[in-house]
Parts: sequence; C-alpha cells; structure tokens
Amino acid sequence: QMANPMSRLQAIARHYSRMNGGRHASHKLSRLYHRQNLSGDCQSQLCYVRRNQWSPRMLHTRWLCSTKPPGDDPKDKTNNQVKVKIVSGKGAAATTANVPAQVVVPDFFPDVPCLTVSRSPVYPLFVKVIEVTNKELIQLLLRRFKIGQPYAGVFLKKDKKNNSDVVHSLDEIYPVGTFVKIGDYAVMPDKLRMFVQGHRRIRLVDRLEMDDEEEITEEVASEDHNTEIIIEQEGETVVIAGSSDEADTKQEELTDTVQSDTAQQDPLLMITTENWTHLPYDKDPELKTTIKAISQEIMDTVRKLIKFNPVYYESLQHLIEANRKMVEDPKHLADFAASLTTSDPEELQEVLAEQNIRARLLLSLELLKKECALAELQHQIGKEEFIAVGQLKKSVHGKIICFVGPPGVGKTSVGKSIARALSREFFRFSVGGMTDVAEIKGHRRTYVGAMPGKVIQCLKKTKTSNPVILIDEVDKISTSYRGDPSSALLELLDPEQNVHFLDHYLDVPVDLSNVLFICTANVLDTIPGPLQDRMEVINVSGYIANEKVAIAEHHLVPVALNSSGLEEKNVSLSEDAIRTLVESYCRESGVRNLQKHIEKIFRKAALKVVQGSNDIIVDNSNLEEYVGQPVFKSDKMYELTPPGVVMGLAWTALGGSTLYIETVSNAVHDDDSKSQPGIELTGQLGDVMKESSRIAYTYAKHFVSKVNDENKFFSRSGIHLHVPEGATPKDGPSAGCTITTALISLAVNQPVKQNFAMTGEISLTGKILPVGGIKEKLIAARRAGVESIVLPAGNNKEYKELHSSVTEGLNIHFAETYKDVYDVAFEPASN
Repeated sequence: QMANPMSRLQAIARHYSRMNGGRHASHKLSRLYHRQNLSGDCQSQLCYVRRNQWSPRMLHTRWLCSTKPPGDDPKDKTNNQVKVKIVSGKGAAATTANVPAQVVVPDFFPDVPCLTVSRSPVYPLFVKVIEVTNKELIQLLLRRFKIGQPYAGVFLKKDKKNNSDVVHSLDEIYPVGTFVKIGDYAVMPDKLRMFVQGHRRIRLVDRLEMDDEEEITEEVASEDHNTEIIIEQEGETVVIAGSSDEADTKQEELTDTVQSDTAQQDPLLMITTENWTHLPYDKDPELKTTIKAISQEIMDTVRKLIKFNPVYYESLQHLIEANRKMVEDPKHLADFAASLTTSDPEELQEVLAEQNIRARLLLSLELLKKECALAELQHQIGKEEFIAVGQLKKSVHGKIICFVGPPGVGKTSVGKSIARALSREFFRFSVGGMTDVAEIKGHRRTYVGAMPGKVIQCLKKTKTSNPVILIDEVDKISTSYRGDPSSALLELLDPEQNVHFLDHYLDVPVDLSNVLFICTANVLDTIPGPLQDRMEVINVSGYIANEKVAIAEHHLVPVALNSSGLEEKNVSLSEDAIRTLVESYCRESGVRNLQKHIEKIFRKAALKVVQGSNDIIVDNSNLEEYVGQPVFKSDKMYELTPPGVVMGLAWTALGGSTLYIETVSNAVHDDDSKSQPGIELTGQLGDVMKESSRIAYTYAKHFVSKVNDENKFFSRSGIHLHVPEGATPKDGPSAGCTITTALISLAVNQPVKQNFAMTGEISLTGKILPVGGIKEKLIAARRAGVESIVLPAGNNKEYKELHSSVTEGLNIHFAETYKDVYDVAFEPASN
C-alpha cells in the first residue's frame, strides 16, 4: 500500500491525465473539484500536487491516449498547482490512503481473458501493444482491472486474414500462447489500447463460460469494500470511494454505455489454461554443451545479420537494455532470435510451442539463417541498384537496370515489385523481334495510321511523368531495312539524352529523366556493346530444387487451386509429388514449366470432382495419371565410367546440365595400319568447342609423354571424340579440362574416380582458366549425384558467394594448372 496521501494524489493525477490526454489536465481536475461537492462521513483533506507534465511517464501516457505526440516546447516546464479532493476509506488514518498494493504476477493463474493476435505471437519478456474493439471483451477486461487482476492469455490466430478481436471456437487459435500482464491502458470511445508484457508460456485447456467468470468477479469485488474507482464520464473524471454498492452504481452507469456485439454468438472470452514449461536440461552436461554451442551460433548469426542491416542493431540494443536476461538465458534466447525474423506465423508459433530447449534453439537458428540469407540478398541488390541513392536525392536520374537470367526466374515480377515499392505506375512492353525504329521513336504524322512510340503511349496510359517502364527481351531485337531498334534505344536509355527525347509523332522534346527504366534479357551476348554500357547488369540465377518446391507450395499451388475452382474442394498435391515434378519433369531454372504442370494436374482433378469424386490426393503413386511418364529419368548415362569417359558440367540458357565426353581409339587391333594419328570430333560442336578440343588434344600428348615416356598411344592411334545428344548444339570453352582428362584416361587405360565431374577452360600450356555459370553447374552436379568436383581457382570468389544449400554435400577442389586436376581425377593411382 502507498505510505501517504501524496502518492495517492499522484496516481489520481496520472490517471486523469491518461483519460483526458490534454496539456491542462491538472486545471480540469481542479475545476472538477469545485463543481463536484464531495462530502460525507469520510475523513477528507485538501492539498496541492505539483505535476511535471514533461516527465517521461507523462509524455508516454499522453502519446498513448492522443492521436498525435505532444507538440509543445519541452523547455516550458511550468509547474501547475492542482487542488484535489482526497476521499479516504472508512477508518483510514489521516496520513494513510487505502490504495491496492503493487500487483505481483502469480506463478499460476489458470482462468484468464482470451486475447488474440495475428502475424506473430507474443513471446515471454516481450512487450506488445494490443487494441481491442469488441465491446464484450472490453467490458470483461475493465471488470478484471477493477478487482486487481490485469492478466490475460494471448494466442495466435490460425487464420491470418481474421481481423476480429475475438474467436468463437478453440480450433481458431493455436493451443500454446503466452500469459501476459497488462500495464498501461487507455479507454477510448471505440477501443481499448493496452501495453502487455509476456511472462510465461501457457497451454489452452478449455473455454470458461461467462456465468462462472462473473460469479468469481462478484465474489472478489465484494471482499473489498474500500475499492477506489476512477472512471471517465462525459469527458470528466470522477473519483469514487466508499462502500462497494456506491462503486457498483457508478460502474453500472459506465458499463451501460458499453453494449455487447449481438451479431456474433458466444465469443470465446474466458479460458482455462495451464503452464507450459520447458523440459529440464541442466542435469545433462552433454546437452548443456550442445545448447551453449547453438546459442553461440545464434549470436554469431545475429552479428552477421546486423552487418547487413543496421536496423537490427537498434532493435537488438533496445531489447538487451530492456532485459539482458533475453540473451543470457537459452530459453529466452530462442524467443529473441525468432522475434528478429519476418518468418511466417506458423514458424514463429512453432518456436513458441516447442518445450525442448535444444529443438527450440535449432528452430530459431533455422529462421535466423533464412533471414540472414534474405538480408544478404537485399544487401547485394542494394549495392548494385540505386534505389537507396534515389530516395536520398529524390530522383532516379542516371541509371538503367538490366536483369539477366534464364526464363521463368521472376525478372518481370521483380520489376513489378520495384514499381510497387516505389508507389509508381508500371508499364511493360517487349522488344523481342522488333524490327521497326518507329515502335520506339514513333511515326511521322505525314503517314496514314501514324502513332506515337511506345514510351509516349506509356505516358498517356499511366498519366504520370515518372512511371516504371519494363523493356522486355532486349537481347532479341532484330534489324531490317526499317532501321535498328537497338540504336534507337540508345537515346531512350542514355541519361544524358533522354532529358530531351524527341518522338517523331509529337515532334517536341519530352523529358524522360524521371522515368525508371528496367530491362530484362536471357543472355548478354546478343546485346550490343554500347547498349550494355548504359545499363547496370544484375544476374538473376535459376532456382535450386528446394526453392522450386517452396515456391510451388506457397504460390503456384494456391493460385492453381483458385483458377481451377477447387479452393473449397478436398483436392491436395503432396510435397513428394511436387519434388518429383521438379526433378523428373521440370528441370529448367525457372518455374514456368512447373506452373504449367501444376495447372494441368488441377484441371484433371476438377474433371474428376465434376464427375463425382471426392478427397482427391495427388502423390507419387498416381502422379503419372495426371502428367504422364517422367521426361528425365537420370542424368547418369554410366553407373561406372570406363576409361576415356569423363563427366563435364555445362551452362545453358535454361540452367545447368551435365554432359559426358566420350573418347575411343580408331584402331581396332594393335597392328591396325588404317588408323592414323589425329582426332575426329562429333556431337554438333561449335567452333569454340572444336578449338578447345584441339588444344586439349595437343596438351594431352605432351602431358602423357611427361608422365610415361614409353606411352606411344597418341603417335600410333587416331581418336574419335563424341559428345552425346548430338541433336543439341554445344559450344564454349568450359569443357577444355574435361576433354583433356578424357584423352589422358584413354591413353593410360585408367578410368577416373566415380561420381566425379569438372569444368574449366584449359590453355595450351595447361593453365585452368575461370568459366561462368558456377551455381547452375553445381546444381546440375548435385542432381546427378556427383560427390567430387574440380573448379578453376579463379572461380573461388563465385563459389564463396553461393548459399550453403547449393554446395552442401559437394567436395570441391580448385585447380590452377592441369596437374592439380590430374591429381584429383586419378587419385587412386597417385596414392
């Protein structure tokens, strides 16, 4: 209890300021005293209270209860003298106020009001602002505050789209939530705003009928005959003390204005809970060591996350200053790590519900790793893009973005997202196959059917001078007698020239400096050099199998269900079936083909639903009924590679793939005189690959002579080199070291080690030179079951930037010369 009337007066003044929220709340309280003639048998006294309106608590309270922060000058520290009438309880001494003691959070409190939240749960030790608009729930909470029980249970709703304050069934919320204590609160005309702090995990047991709760409330209220009530009525604060009958009368007058929602039947307001404690771990030394190691990894990941996004540093400092227990205690560290992420509600709830501390830490670490990978990607894009600079300069003048990557990886979607993030209009047009300059520059008005160019049409349609214009397929522009459209794009995309862009139809300069241009292409080879020079190129690589499965589950399947009219039907596509689609039907880098197969499955399922089928589940057992036989059986042509055969790695516009280099001798017998030294090439090889084959042949002869002087294979036998899948054109220098290894394997009659692949260009002196498409090639290698790979040492930088999901399970060797490749490829022989 408070020791003197001064403390009680301050509490009354703080409450009145919270309820009125004005600068002159103290004067209102003083005037109220003069208007209200509070008298009676109770002992009373009149005193003055000096209030500092600019104390941190008062500023916080005024902000909580007002529509905007206080805007007065903090230097104005005028102390207001406020006359307050003290109304003491029966039998109270002149220097003692009957005020409830400070609330101590009980260790067990089963019956609590049910508060629901969306998007993310409330973890123990964390503070959250919750607003309630449901009238019945507000009335219940106010009754609980009256009897000194400011507690509630906060549970996460299963349906993210449910915006209601209350639910009507236990099945609508997750069973594990958080026991919270309600601190500051503000009663507003249409809602109740509260600051809640989590204390411990609880599990939902059953609903508590409101009749039982009201009986408990009345019993507790009747025990305290000296309860002081401070309420707001008609914009004024009334201080009431005395018998419980008098307090109940005023409370009824207040609650009469609060009508319950009649549109909803039996909302879930009160629940019975039990504590949800974690499993013990202190007695197992090995478990404690494991938990300590995981905790250290979490903190290392948090530091890495802070490096990519300084905003996390501010949040981290605030949380640590508020409660250092969060980062020192493993059971709270998991909650802290999960709270830093933007994960899905289901994943955050899984952390809250986990009782095993080791498993809880691992769940949080996984979410933190995903967040770190996302922040790293955003950081990389932020370095290459210029949106941050544009926000500072309030313009995007001077840069053109070009996304380069295989089809179906989301280049156009990224362009739409940029427009949405910048709150700009979006316009897209394709220049693939364009042959007429007038499509860009417009027709002169002397021609019949003359029209302005695409850019002027965009400005007319979007009705703004700063849209985001996506120019698709800039690598597929053609030329004809009507001109070269790629040259016309030079003026359009040059920041120095598009300030005065001249359209032939308008024949007046148009300022395009405020337009953000984004281009997309599959390859850079066919884009003219001057046009490349005007663009900031960002490579968008393909998706790995796990990424494609996640995209299908979260985006492609829901969209396909909606477009097929099966949202309300019991039709499902299992995760195993999706993975089979990815690995055996849709191996391209993008997800466009995967989307077509999923839509095909649901169209056939819709036919079965119309024919009367129910509960359709598509899995591996019946997948072929919907999409036919697998397109890709296996990337392995050989279970065991013989001498003269080596697996290489290739990059294509559709992603990475494996290819075999096959070599055999033209001599059927040892004394075959018709076999002439030399090399014959087949497999529809391009000019660059043919040159690479001749370089490999020359170097292989010299290398074999150094290894074994007595080996005369190349001098007496001709060699036939073939690359399978002869209908597919192949070109590029990256198969150089693979061809060299195949020739040497044939010459020494020794196979390379199994599950082994390589890539890299070879020079005439045996240097291994870097190549491109490392990520796509490693993805193809993992798909084919490769365990060991040789990469050029010059590609070590690209390898380090890859995500661990791409490199996991691969043994990578880096080679500077061919001797390094030979030592790895023929490892058993060298040992």
